[in-house]
Amino acid sequence: MDKLDIKTDQNNEFPIIGIACCAACLENLKTLVGSLTETTGSFIIFQDLSQPQQKNLSEMLQQTAILPVQEIVSTAEMKPGYIYVVPENNFLILDQGILRLKRFTREEKPSESLDQFFGALAEKFGKDAIGLLLNYPTGEGAWGLKKIRAKGGSTIAVSDLTVLPISDMAETTFDYFIRPTHTADMLATIRAVKLAVQDQSTEAQQAYENIIKLAAMKSRTALERFNTEILKHKTAKRMVLTRQKSLVGYLGMLKDSSSEQDCYFMKS
Repeated sequence: MDKLDIKTDQNNEFPIIGIACCAACLENLKTLVGSLTETTGSFIIFQDLSQPQQKNLSEMLQQTAILPVQEIVSTAEMKPGYIYVVPENNFLILDQGILRLKRFTREEKPSESLDQFFGALAEKFGKDAIGLLLNYPTGEGAWGLKKIRAKGGSTIAVSDLTVLPISDMAETTFDYFIRPTHTADMLATIRAVKLAVQDQSTEAQQAYENIIKLAAMKSRTALERFNTEILKHKTAKRMVLTRQKSLVGYLGMLKDSSSEQDCYFMKS
């Protein structure tokens, strides 16, 4: 079993974006990779083992990528501005706190590969993890993606369909639904908003406390029952979707808009 020991601090200053794909969405993957910049984060690309896979993917992606592309062989130190590729026919699992490559065998269930991939990222990186499913719509990976959300991370469904079919299950799995050409902008926006939510200034913290108080009053729930990371995740999500750049700005909008209150308090 090859080992991928990603040495990152628990409080990463950059997001870790896990991109799940398959050979059928190779062109979309090339488009996505070609738009990524060093300010966006660090990336791990994984091919769904239940779908046809592309051989020599790292070499192919390097032709269109701005960032350096590395195939994981034994160990790697995660750095911002790099794209890491899990080689074909390998799982990526979390074993005793270390992300490891695990060779696919007949005894394994390929349908669980995306759940294991996203679940490992959730456990390893928590709120800094972003799960991106490139071949949406599909039901694969929902468990792992929900785990990322539960840890305070973000999830994205990417598709080039003219109309994105969004089911109730999809809404509880994904935060955002976008097209491949919009991926880099969305990742940059998510990062900027998450930094805004973590703003420790007195003004920002007061605004966040007022958002929590409003949440408690609206939902008739005691403050101590709220999960801090989930509430921050929800706040960041609504800020991204409403294009608010600060907690102060979002609080003002939340107070003035009954429809936004419904979206904040009623939706996943």
